[in-house]
Amino acid sequence: MNIETAVVALIALVASLLLNLLFTPLLLGLSHRYGWYDEVNHRKIHTGNIPRIGGAGIFLSFLVISVSLVLLRPLLPAQLELQPLARYLPFLLAF
Repeated sequence: MNIETAVVALIALVASLLLNLLFTPLLLGLSHRYGWYDEVNHRKIHTGNIPRIGGAGIFLSFLVISVSLVLLRPLLPAQLELQPLARYLPFLLAF
C-alpha cells in the first residue's frame, strides 16, 4: 500500500466516523418520535425502551462513503491502489 492509498483510506475512515456521529443522534430522535423500540419481554435483558434503528447510522455512513469513493475515483490520483468497481459491487449490493 502506497502513502496516497493510506491517506485516502484514512480520510474515508474519519469521514465515515463523523457521518456516523451525525446520523446516530438523528436516527435516535426519529426512533423516540415514532416509537421504534424493541419490545420488552421475558427473554430480553433490558427493562426499558431500546431503539431498534441503531445499525442504520453505521449502514448509512458506510454507504455514503462507499458511493462517494466510487464517484470520486476518476478525480483521485492514478497511482492509488483502488480495486475496480466490479470487485466491490456484489458486496455493496448484498450490504
